Amino acid sequence: MGNGEPFLLTTIGGGGMVALLQTSDDPIKKRGRAVEYRVSTSFVKRNVEAGLFVDITDRVDNAEGQVYGLKADLPS
Repeated sequence: MGNGEPFLLTTIGGGGMVALLQTSDDPIKKRGRAVEYRVSTSFVKRNVEAGLFVDITDRVDNAEGQVYGLKADLPS
């Protein structure tokens, strides 16, 4: 789990894939409601180990850190 930066639970891409992004950015809020959530490294680790999220860092342009995509959202 990378360089120690925190992760955001968010969506990426045109299809709205659920992803965990390692970034120093703050979560985005729209009209007072959170649309991104800060999650712990242990949350990321548990979900990756369970096979729910897979490493897609090499498929994402301009990634600041590691990127994990929801396996169910990935094309087969």
